[in-house]
Amino acid sequence: HTTDVISGRRMGGRGDDYVDLLARDVKPLVDRRYRTQPGRDTTAVVGSSLGGLISFHAGLLRPDVFALVGGMSSTFEWGGFAGGTDTMIARVAAARDLATRGQRWYLDSGGGPASDGTCTFDGGDDPRDNYCETLEMRDVLVRAGVRTFPLDPNALRIEPANANIYHWYERDAPHNELAWRARFYRVLRFFFRP
Repeated sequence: HTTDVISGRRMGGRGDDYVDLLARDVKPLVDRRYRTQPGRDTTAVVGSSLGGLISFHAGLLRPDVFALVGGMSSTFEWGGFAGGTDTMIARVAAARDLATRGQRWYLDSGGGPASDGTCTFDGGDDPRDNYCETLEMRDVLVRAGVRTFPLDPNALRIEPANANIYHWYERDAPHNELAWRARFYRVLRFFFRP
């Protein structure tokens, strides 16, 4: 969504172009080629790490296309490492209409707090699987009015039907594809209820 400086190099910043490509080209192609339910309320965008970050950007930028937005171990502090630009947390906090958009938001992480129990972002690579940033994003969404959590996040059928936020924490899970794959059923169960 914005640039940041990693290892002395400024990179990123073409998120709007990527979201436009998804909405304008990729989604219509998928809808033409496969038996989909193409409506907004059945269209999800989900990713992990930086993919979770850009998925939240897509949901924020194009609520007309993506009603279901998910991020696993998302790098929500991108832009704030050394780039001095706005983070996704700041962008979501600045949005004034999140509670009225009719979107559902999934977010999770592994890792956990620092050994002293604190959640202080240190500006470097978070060895806690973006745990603290995910909690911060959850709290921003709740303050914006996105606050109907599932009564039982482990239930096969997610209730209440109007749940609009699902936050999951898998203690000590690493930042990798195997960990995300093990949790992905939660995303599917929340967005595409049996």
